[in-house]
Amino acid sequence: MSAYICEDKTINRIVTYLQNSDDMGYARERVLGKLGYTGKFAGELGRAMFELNCQSIEERYGKGQAKEFRSLDYKYKPVPLISAIQVYKSLLCYLYQSCEGKCDKTELYTALDEISNLMAAEIVRGLPAYEQAIWG
Repeated sequence: MSAYICEDKTINRIVTYLQNSDDMGYARERVLGKLGYTGKFAGELGRAMFELNCQSIEERYGKGQAKEFRSLDYKYKPVPLISAIQVYKSLLCYLYQSCEGKCDKTELYTALDEISNLMAAEIVRGLPAYEQAIWG
């Protein structure tokens, strides 16, 4: 497995969606709220995600190696809302790139992993095949 630091647009896509999507109200309140991300948290969450991704790189390649991958100048910039499926895929990419060493045991990682599960369930519930399936 190799690892890299995600592009700003990947993190910004996720954070913008979590901050603004009506579908993510539960995640904002229950999952992110327990970590202290309430109200307008986008810049703070984005920075924490970037730092976790950098920590994961350093767990894999060694201390100080994150700066070898790219400039460490992440800044949150809102992006237009996009489909839940694209955000879900971006979130899975982010989680994959941020799971080295003990990073996948952090509160932030486990919260984002829980959010990915919630998103997957929402996406499936919106599919015609789900609507047509019998209950029970």
